[in-house]
Amino acid sequence: MGLLDFLTRARSLEQACEVAMALADDGYWIALRSEGDLSADQLHRASIALQAAGVEGVSEIIVPIDSIADASWAMTPDLGWVFTGTEAGMLDPSLPARLAAFGGLAAVHRSAALRQAEADCRSAQGLRIQLSTGEARRGERDFYPSSIEVDKAYVRCAKALLRDSPSPAFVTSDDRLIEILQALALRLGRAPGEYEFCLAHGRGENRQRALRDAGEKVRIAIAFEMREIHD
Repeated sequence: MGLLDFLTRARSLEQACEVAMALADDGYWIALRSEGDLSADQLHRASIALQAAGVEGVSEIIVPIDSIADASWAMTPDLGWVFTGTEAGMLDPSLPARLAAFGGLAAVHRSAALRQAEADCRSAQGLRIQLSTGEARRGERDFYPSSIEVDKAYVRCAKALLRDSPSPAFVTSDDRLIEILQALALRLGRAPGEYEFCLAHGRGENRQRALRDAGEKVRIAIAFEMREIHD
């Protein structure tokens, strides 16, 4: 499964904020992911909409890594960000410094299918990372060739993040991996709330409720599309 390969149909920003409010009332955290690229003005509009909905403090927006400058301009005080497009190669060494402007509210996405990801997770320290499994790729030496190897790498990456990374985030709907993550967190002294599970709106609602009811921090991703307002 790729990053947030979610089932939900795209909603307008306004509809997504309504869903976000209902989820926040039920004790969930929120991620909004646009179906298309957003301009700086559109990112600002989305951040203001979340602020107006009263869910800014439990929300983040998922955008491509190329949008760092626009997100920095558009950000509001308590809104988080996740930057994608970092799944297929080395992390830019300047990235931690570039994300410092977000005051700890920004994360980068890494895929455990990429062999380099484990080293990045071990050296992350002050860098927040959102981890997904990603897809095995046969014939590409930079990636693991089988799903079994990817799952093993995911666990190794998660262990490194739970040891040293602030607020790591885990994208998975695999019940077996979730159980392993919970056991690792307990063993490594990470309390619920010091890491999070990222799950798709509209998929596995029983799993989402069970994790929330167990005291876990559960973030629900909502797909939306920015529709222009016409007079």
